[in-house]
Amino acid sequence: MGAKRTKLGLRDFITLGDLFQIIDVAESKAVNVIKFNVKGLNLLNGQLAIVASFNIDSKSRVTITYRESTITPDQLMNCVPEEL
Repeated sequence: MGAKRTKLGLRDFITLGDLFQIIDVAESKAVNVIKFNVKGLNLLNGQLAIVASFNIDSKSRVTITYRESTITPDQLMNCVPEEL
């Protein structure tokens, strides 16, 4: 993992680690987590978590609504571009 080019073109700077998704059907909530390592910041480890809610509209359609995202460690929050 981590061999693909990131959106910012920082392949040699950021290494992606584990990716996982937690789906809570009772709460209609999904959480996607991406772990990463930033080589240029003294091998800093962190993770990006994206939270969304969902509504099952039919057997073939689901509406997903973005709720929030967090990046840890917290000092990286100021480094994330708006389009992420």
